[in-house]
Amino acid sequence: MSELPPPPPEGEDAPRAEGEESSGTGPALKATEPARPDVRTPRRLVWHDRPLLPHPPKTPRWPFVLGAVALVALLVLLATNPDTFMTASNTASPASSATSPAAPSSPAYVIFDDGSFGFIINAFKCADISPTNSCTADLHVFNSSSQAQTYFAANQYLFDKAGNRYDSSQDLTEVSNDIADVNPGLSVDVSVRFMLPAGAVPDHLQLHDSAFSDGVDAPLCPTSNGPSGQSYAACG
Repeated sequence: MSELPPPPPEGEDAPRAEGEESSGTGPALKATEPARPDVRTPRRLVWHDRPLLPHPPKTPRWPFVLGAVALVALLVLLATNPDTFMTASNTASPASSATSPAAPSSPAYVIFDDGSFGFIINAFKCADISPTNSCTADLHVFNSSSQAQTYFAANQYLFDKAGNRYDSSQDLTEVSNDIADVNPGLSVDVSVRFMLPAGAVPDHLQLHDSAFSDGVDAPLCPTSNGPSGQSYAACG
């Protein structure tokens, strides 16, 4: 008769044969892993997806300070010396004076206007050259319009006391500036000669700014009669 194995110590299970499952009566010996603490890796903050903009440069304040100082100095100067600024403004010539027509040397003159031109008779003299009478008109012509205008001696006429009209004698004359372009605000001095029959007495000039204008009559009054001929002036 075989001997029985001694019982296991209290609290321990008997050894199991190979392939024998636990009866469930004793606690199962199972190795368990200890619980890991919940430790999370901190997230790295990445800034490359939104680059940091540099701070804008600060505007210097010294220009504003200098401007304020200059303004205060100007106001003080204006308050203490107002006559200085008034004198400078009064001595400046107006821009319109540059375009004013130049008056002839004679203190008294009459302006005859037709269209763009104003006419001043500086002198009118007739010389008896048998069998004709040669008369020369010295005119000061200025352009009072805003655009250039061409002066033609052929557009000027002389009338005698009988009402006869005489054209300018361009082919027989030594006149200057038979044709002249006159810009706005400028003037030109011209001479026009007329040939009249002997005994004809000049009465008035008819002055035109163009061949199509109505013209303006400039009456002539005798002033003196000398060896060189009869002189006339515009009647005011």
